[in-house]
Amino acid sequence: MKPIYFVRAIICDLLIYILMLVIGFICMPFSLWSRENTYKSIRFYIRTVFFVLKYIAGIKVEFRGEFPKEPCLICAKHQSFLDILMLAYVVPDCRFIMKHQLVNLPVIGFYARKI
Repeated sequence: MKPIYFVRAIICDLLIYILMLVIGFICMPFSLWSRENTYKSIRFYIRTVFFVLKYIAGIKVEFRGEFPKEPCLICAKHQSFLDILMLAYVVPDCRFIMKHQLVNLPVIGFYARKI
């Protein structure tokens, strides 16, 4: 592995988690008002992550095919944190089944309970 790729990966990871904290806390008051504002906040964070991935890590996020508009159950093969973000970005009114311990995390837990 080339050293530059390692450095870019570390910078990308740090930015993603720092942005989670910053955007999460800034958007928290707006998310208290309605579920719609919660989804807007989550999607804003996801767009910033896609931006970081594109311009720092060189990863292109691509969506293919039709996405469900009506209620349904999506069973995704969980490969990374990114596949959760991609689903939350394209599915209009998403809900997730997750480990109970994740609900106790500071920022993620707040938004998980809101949606």
